[in-house]
Amino acid sequence: MDLVQTIKIQNVQDTDTEEFHQIYDLYRRIFTLEEETESFDGLCARMALHGDPGLKRKYGPDS
Repeated sequence: MDLVQTIKIQNVQDTDTEEFHQIYDLYRRIFTLEEETESFDGLCARMALHGDPGLKRKYGPDS
């Protein structure tokens, strides 16, 4: 039995990719209650805010 596994870690910022959709599907499987999850569009909007250079200048970098 081969117990060696590879974990690929990458920064996914483009919400229009297969990787982002896979992450969102995993997110919805982990967080099952509607009141504790973002919709797909809501999560895309949140990601856009994190990448907004104007907000970073005004409020500082993501923590």
